[in-house]
Amino acid sequence: MSDRRNGLVVAGLSSGSGKTVATMALLRGLSSRGLDVAPMKCGPDFIDPRFHEACVSGPSFNLDRYFLSEEGLIKRYETSISEKSGGVIEGVMGIFDGETKGTSTADIARTLDLPVILVINSKGLAETIKALVKGVMVHAPGLRILGVIATFTGSKRHGDILREALGKDGLPPLLGTIERNVALELPERHLGLVGVKELSLNGFLERFMDTIDSEIVPGFSWELIEQHFQKRDPKPEIPQNSGPVPFWGGIHRGHNLQTAKVRLGIAWDRAFSFYYPENLEMLSELGVDLVPFSPMEDSSLPEDLDGLLFGGGYPELYAEELSGNQAMKESVRSFSRTGAPIVGECGGFLYLTRGPRNRQDGELLHEFTGLFPTSFVMGEKLRRLGYAEVSHPGSGPFAMASGFVRGHIFHYSFLLNDPSEEASTSPAFLKSGENEGMKMGNVMGSYLHLYFPSNPEYARSLVASLARSQVNKVRFL
Repeated sequence: MSDRRNGLVVAGLSSGSGKTVATMALLRGLSSRGLDVAPMKCGPDFIDPRFHEACVSGPSFNLDRYFLSEEGLIKRYETSISEKSGGVIEGVMGIFDGETKGTSTADIARTLDLPVILVINSKGLAETIKALVKGVMVHAPGLRILGVIATFTGSKRHGDILREALGKDGLPPLLGTIERNVALELPERHLGLVGVKELSLNGFLERFMDTIDSEIVPGFSWELIEQHFQKRDPKPEIPQNSGPVPFWGGIHRGHNLQTAKVRLGIAWDRAFSFYYPENLEMLSELGVDLVPFSPMEDSSLPEDLDGLLFGGGYPELYAEELSGNQAMKESVRSFSRTGAPIVGECGGFLYLTRGPRNRQDGELLHEFTGLFPTSFVMGEKLRRLGYAEVSHPGSGPFAMASGFVRGHIFHYSFLLNDPSEEASTSPAFLKSGENEGMKMGNVMGSYLHLYFPSNPEYARSLVASLARSQVNKVRFL
């Protein structure tokens, strides 16, 4: 075996090249051949990794050079593939996008010294595919290009033309094709692909997987791909109830429920599912029992919680269901009066406001929890997108942390202050000297998705804040 790391990177020339479908086909095919592979995603992304997790058991982690140092990224990868056959990493945008900041897919491949499969949208392409592949190789001669997956091809003959063109010039080979097929078109919305959990409810995901297995996987050159993975002896089956209790998406509750220090309620349903697995993993390792609940469907919060975390998602799409669940809203309001920490990120932050308003006349469309004296409007265009580095203003759930923590912001909505409300708020974070988000007591929310591994003190501070909470001593109804 080579001393190089096992695994590969799936990179496109642009967004929309078909990377996610190609990655899923690789995960399905490798798994069907007895390889235990770890999926991962370059860049900040909560949606694509959930599609990875639908293909294999276990979470799909994020690899991001903005969040992690080179050493931290290598450690994250090696930890993820320990006792695995290797990793399959889906790239972000085009292969070199973000290169000026050192955050591109190519930078990840270089850092980990992994081979790259180029995913090329081949609609309308024939011999020109040679120039695209050569261009990548000339621009980055240090990259190891394993081969090409051609997407949006028109026929078997189209694939043969592409294969012959690459072979004639001695370029990396065509490893497979993904023909144009309406059954393989993943539905999209304003924040990206429609979520896995939603697609699984109507049977779409099952049909999608069947199409991948029957029409894509058989045509890949697996003998070339498998060389970059290590076969391992199958693990002994784990007896039921002997390990962590999984909930949807590959995330797990506390590793040792008998010795868990605190209990953190995690909003987890179709409206709220944007969480970094690394964050939840870190909290779990710090002794937190992660307790999922549904703001849409449950009538009350779980008992004996020490805090609440509302992650990002699509509360605007499920506003009627969230608004109509009066019992849950009142349960959250009652919980807030205990003084226990409540954190809302992006969509979770919106749920803590009064709710969405009509863009034209300002009418309140649906009533949310109203913990913050503000409401929001959904814009037609992207309001903010990008990385962020913030500090805390000195109080709240992260008060014990020092230094900066990194994260990202991605949203279409914007806040509307309600001047009739007398209650005052303070900023949740400080970003380049400017206020970011809001805080009232121990309730805080912002558009930020924090990445705890960029500064673990923030995770430890949250756990300390949970431990200080007296909710576990009060039977709250």
